[in-house]
Amino acid sequence: VDNARNRGKSSELFASVLPNVYQPPKGFCFDRTSCAPGADVLSYNSRTRARQFIDAVKEYAKDYGTKNVLVTMGGDLAYTKADSWFDNLDRLIAAVNKEAATTGTPVQAFYSTPSCYLRAVNNASAPWPVYTQDFLPYADKQHFYWTGLYSSRPSLKRYARYANGFLQACKQIAVTSGIRESILKFKQAVATMQHHDAVTGTSSEKVARDYAKMIGDSIFLCEKVISDGMVSSLWRNPESFDEPLQFCHRLNETVCFMTENVDRFVVVAYNPLSHKATHNIRLPVPFDDGYRVQSYDNKTIESQVVPRVNTVLELPSKTSTATNELVFQVEIPQLGASAFHVSRVPTGKEKTEDYSLFKMELEEVSIENEKYRLMVDATTGLLSDVVILERGETVSLRQSFFCYEAQHSRSARQGTGGPSGAFVFNPAFDEPYDLGTHATYRVVKGSVVQEIHQVFESWITQVIRLYKGQDLIEFEWMVGPIPIESRRSGLVGREIVSRFSTNLQNDGVFYTDSNGRTTIERRRPTLPKMGSENWKPTSSSFFPVVSWIYIKDRLRNLQFTVLPDTPEGGTSLHDGQVELMVHRRLVEDDGCGLREPLNDTSTVIGRHLVHLGLPAWTSVRNGALRLVYAPVLAYAKAKDQALGATLAVGSFSGLYRELPRSVHLMTLEALSSTRALVRLEHLYSGVDSREENDVRVSVTNLLSNNLLEDVAETTLSAHMLLEEVSRLQWRQAQTAFVTGRDDLDNHSTFRNQDNYVVVLRNGQMRTFLATLAPRI
Repeated sequence: VDNARNRGKSSELFASVLPNVYQPPKGFCFDRTSCAPGADVLSYNSRTRARQFIDAVKEYAKDYGTKNVLVTMGGDLAYTKADSWFDNLDRLIAAVNKEAATTGTPVQAFYSTPSCYLRAVNNASAPWPVYTQDFLPYADKQHFYWTGLYSSRPSLKRYARYANGFLQACKQIAVTSGIRESILKFKQAVATMQHHDAVTGTSSEKVARDYAKMIGDSIFLCEKVISDGMVSSLWRNPESFDEPLQFCHRLNETVCFMTENVDRFVVVAYNPLSHKATHNIRLPVPFDDGYRVQSYDNKTIESQVVPRVNTVLELPSKTSTATNELVFQVEIPQLGASAFHVSRVPTGKEKTEDYSLFKMELEEVSIENEKYRLMVDATTGLLSDVVILERGETVSLRQSFFCYEAQHSRSARQGTGGPSGAFVFNPAFDEPYDLGTHATYRVVKGSVVQEIHQVFESWITQVIRLYKGQDLIEFEWMVGPIPIESRRSGLVGREIVSRFSTNLQNDGVFYTDSNGRTTIERRRPTLPKMGSENWKPTSSSFFPVVSWIYIKDRLRNLQFTVLPDTPEGGTSLHDGQVELMVHRRLVEDDGCGLREPLNDTSTVIGRHLVHLGLPAWTSVRNGALRLVYAPVLAYAKAKDQALGATLAVGSFSGLYRELPRSVHLMTLEALSSTRALVRLEHLYSGVDSREENDVRVSVTNLLSNNLLEDVAETTLSAHMLLEEVSRLQWRQAQTAFVTGRDDLDNHSTFRNQDNYVVVLRNGQMRTFLATLAPRI
């Protein structure tokens, strides 16, 4: 389903596919770095080279819809010797135009830009086909499907998402707390991570480490802004607070110096979302009981200490000695923070240090909360069934890890393609083998969370969790380093997936998100396609899963949804199944540009949140948003027994009031001491009849401490005022948006005296510039 069709012509994009990626025609490369070099254009061969170029342009023209032919002259790492390029291009253009004039060939060559080319194509008034889906899967040649990059370097992908969430919280607090310190270096590092060879994981190992280093070297800038903002908003005497708040960026590895070494500390949890959020806080602690958590008004918050999975304690990079986690649930205000006091209450028990592998406990075969009961098969140690308690319905659910062995160039059969690499996913066999034939497990039960701890291999462990009162099943897994040794063939690449198998019937149809905003229907390859030369049933069935993937059983009115905390490749190869690729380690290069194997030796920790039922669209979107805009936790030593002695208030919100559930504040950023950028998004897509439609939001009264005055709407990227934009109009071969609104109605605003109110349509994003004025 492409929900853009509900948003009118303002959501249309004119796009094209170039005939030779973005490289020059064969034989017209003028350096030795980016492509195979051709002969220079000189006086003695200029006519021959001109004819060759004209022939190439005529071949290109077969794929273009107008007489304007775009010929790109460059490529990766091109123009390291720019003088060679431009000298040759100058002579080539002159030679082509001379040859065309001499022979009467209707060709004219000249330098141009994408903008000039687009204007010329638009002036031709040609009709254009309309597409409402994406162009995936992508293959650049036979059997080379670029579906591996969806999961390459998962640790770097996760770091990119974490850094972006931290940056968004930082920018919000800078505005709401009036902090004006430069965070430019960190913003640049996060932006650089969006490079197409960074977030995809297709850079070399050294470059990937450099991307991560840029984040690590600059994140302290936002630490200071967040610390200063929280202290100024919560502390009784912020000017006398001499120690900045601490942050634990390796909390997923259960590493946090403050919680492991201090008996009494303050936790401040900041929520970057526009709505109140319930968050499960997990802190590494050295003792297995004896902790008390209190709110600002001295109320005790229910908490629980749970043991960690043994192999997590043995991570190569792990520097802590914490063997347990303190777990408690808190509610955090919208675009705001709440503080909590954690103290150690000694019980006289000695610290337990039993790291032995789990022994099977046959007497415990289930966990449950108010929403689900999860059943364990005591023979395999895997899930067997889920009971949806509200419906009284049992659904078969088996989850395990599977391994695809990569195609090897030495043993590849003719017509099966090359090896898997950073870009390409090409398994030797279309079906993976199961790594979960016999997992050891144990069950941990408490008042806040119930858990199933599983060990599949020495390098694969998992914890399945049900939190009190929540309708998401959490699967937290740890995979790696993936072994590549093989008795049969020496070294072999391996690609690991988490596969969920249910008894739902989805008839070959599954759904994935499109950049975390809309949903696209996917189908397994149909029989006619199976006979084509380039058909690869497994690799061609994987799609990018940035935020969600789900299957539906329409007869049973059931939906199985998975929300990953990191972008991954996903598919549904068989009815009732959903699988996501969580890690890859390969021993050969796929020849697509990296020039080295993806020998990723990292250990990866990630989460899959599963919902079983029929969720409203908002539940999917808000659940996915909570993984991107995750709460930020900061810590300080507690000098007093109660928070009231240190803090002036126990919580604060940067918003004047909570926004409607359908509205998301995507961006809040200070551009100067008095100007701010605001970007709002309507979360609903119009595919669910239960959803509301238009929503009114006051931009003027958005913030609690400031009024936003002199509001001006801009383009999405905020580089132009909207009133200055004049969009090109394109003829369409067929009607694209049969249900779309008139664009004149898509940017409605109302002014009630000095109150600037905007109307958000389904799925719409709008951007504004405004002046910050103190709220009196």
